[in-house]
Amino acid sequence: MTLERYFLGQCLWDTSIPINTKVKPEDFETSYARDIFIAMLQLINEGKVIDEATLSEHTKLPLSHFLKLKDLNIIRFTWKSTEKQIIKLAQIRKIRMGAKRIFESNLDDPQTLISEMHDIIEAVNISDENYSIRTIDESMHQTMTTLRERHRSPNKLVGITSGIERLDHQLGGFQKRQLYVIGARPSQGKTALLLNFIKNCNCPCGIISAESAIEELNIRLLAMDSKHDAQGIVRGNYEESVASRLEHSAFTLSNKPPIVCYDEPMMSIDTAIRKARAMKKSYNIEILFVDYLQILGPSNSYTKRELREQVAYVSSSLKQLARSLDIPVVAAAQLRRNAEGLRPQLNDFSDSTQIERDADVCLFIYHRKVENKDPESWLLISKNRNGSCRDVPVHFKPEHLLFTDRELSAQNDNTTLS
Repeated sequence: MTLERYFLGQCLWDTSIPINTKVKPEDFETSYARDIFIAMLQLINEGKVIDEATLSEHTKLPLSHFLKLKDLNIIRFTWKSTEKQIIKLAQIRKIRMGAKRIFESNLDDPQTLISEMHDIIEAVNISDENYSIRTIDESMHQTMTTLRERHRSPNKLVGITSGIERLDHQLGGFQKRQLYVIGARPSQGKTALLLNFIKNCNCPCGIISAESAIEELNIRLLAMDSKHDAQGIVRGNYEESVASRLEHSAFTLSNKPPIVCYDEPMMSIDTAIRKARAMKKSYNIEILFVDYLQILGPSNSYTKRELREQVAYVSSSLKQLARSLDIPVVAAAQLRRNAEGLRPQLNDFSDSTQIERDADVCLFIYHRKVENKDPESWLLISKNRNGSCRDVPVHFKPEHLLFTDRELSAQNDNTTLS
């Protein structure tokens, strides 16, 4: 008896297997086994009993076929092992068939070939995700274990620190499986804020930068850490004392937990996801930063669609990436032109309203003009799926690209900007 027929026999002995298994109809190599498994799923959907008679009636195959499948020598308790083997063989077939299709194609564009290969790999990765139906009772133990640990250390940050105390207090740090979107108009400090977060988080982190090269990011990080004018560093216009500070900053940043970057300009979302997965595998990154969302190109299948659909696909893909890698993803995003100078709103994201729907947290950079004074800088938490929204006061030093906490007077401490 073949492996696939043995598994169908196990399903006949234990009719809960088709409900609980991760095996899908497309995982079967033979159409015979695939059609019988589909029939089992259809009977389940119709609320009918799965047995030899109902399957024979449903598939129009002789009853003897199913009597042979329900062999007395089948051990139904080992179905998990059979399931694992079927899925493994299905993955091997998918990879081989995809490789053969690429080999036999007339494609002559390297990027298209890479994209096709990525689609094959991604399909296998998704099918290998460890998702299953679980009861609240089964998952509650892990939830309560986590909550007990937090209760024993109530002042310990739940997620990864942003380095801005008030922001951490509101958000609890950057938390796993969450998508954080940082919105602002150009030249308002989106990349600078991401780099502040990167500098302050004390764990391996990844950067997907489709806008700035890694050398530019390095200079900005050095400006933050040394507190010296970024333009002066670029021009080499600084004194020996500053040179010494830069050397110290470079040493400090190089000896942090790994900060890994991929900086291909105008990369596609497929490339970004592939590189993020590689960062997770090779460096075990605990957080991913993306600069910026709308500049990432769509998948090949979306290139001819409207821009809003392309951006929506990128946004949804980043949300799925946060879940599948089990890490927070923090992405900068552009705001539309007519939001210039005004307090940003959730509907100000450029090109797609899907961004505000996918994000677990939406954070806006807002520099409010004050008569005869320097602008006041705020981080506006405009959406917070797990908590309240609030306006967080910050200092922003553009010459150092540095965001820090800003204290408010006691009477203004709980106010929200209008």
